[in-house]
Amino acid sequence: MEDNKVADLSGTDLSDSDLSGANLSGANLSSANLSSANLSGMDLSEADLNSANLSSANLSSADLSQADLSGADLSSADLSGADLSGADLSSTNLSGADFGDANLSGANLSDANLSDARFRNADLSDADLSDAKLSGIFIWSTKLNNAKLSSANLSSEDLSTGDFTGADLSSANLSSADLSDTNLSGADLSSARLSSANLSDANLSGADLSSANLSDGDLSDGDLSGANLTSANLSGANLSGANLSGASLNEANLSGANLSGANLSDADLSDANLSGADLSDADLSDADLSDANLSGADLSDANLTGATMPDGDLPL
Repeated sequence: MEDNKVADLSGTDLSDSDLSGANLSGANLSSANLSSANLSGMDLSEADLNSANLSSANLSSADLSQADLSGADLSSADLSGADLSGADLSSTNLSGADFGDANLSGANLSDANLSDARFRNADLSDADLSDAKLSGIFIWSTKLNNAKLSSANLSSEDLSTGDFTGADLSSANLSSADLSDTNLSGADLSSARLSSANLSDANLSGADLSSANLSDGDLSDGDLSGANLTSANLSGANLSGANLSGASLNEANLSGANLSGANLSDADLSDANLSGADLSDADLSDADLSDANLSGADLSDANLTGATMPDGDLPL
């Protein structure tokens, strides 16, 4: 029997065929036509599917680990439960594909078209999504820890409850996105656009938000302890009840922000703009407010024990 690792089916027309459960691990299927084929449960690990047509194919629970799918057409394909770990999906058309419960850890999705793709309970940890098209993408309860999403456009997308621990979202467009209850601890969000984004109850501890635009965003009850918010724009943002202990807010713009009941103990607010901010009931103990602008700010019932005030003095 021919060793399936050297099977050459390149360019073959297998459209609408039923190959479910077959073992074609390592096979050459480059440029093959597998559109609308039933490939569920197949072993296609390390297979060459470069430029293959897999549109509307059923690949549920298939093993595609380490497979080469670069340049392939997987539009509207069913990849639920599939193993795509370490697969090359660069420049692949994945529009409308279903990735529910799929494993894409370490996969290369750079320059891929993921518009309207669905990721529910999927694993995209350590995946490379740089320059991917993400319009209309659905991501729910999905692991994206350490994923590469720099400069990604995710504006207005629903990313709630996702795990973005340590992810690279630098310069990403997340304006008006729903990031409520997401885990963004240790994530790189430097220079990201997050205006009007919903980050309520999000975990941003230790995240890098330097020079990020968070104006009018909702960060209420979020955990920003130890976060780097140097030169960030938080004007008009809702930070009520947020944990900002030990955070760096040096030169941040917090004008008109709601920080009522927030924990700002040990925070660095030097040179920050807090004009018109609501700091009522906030904990500013041991915070550094040197050279900060507090004009028109509400500090009623705030805890200023040990804080360094704008004139450099400690409060009486």
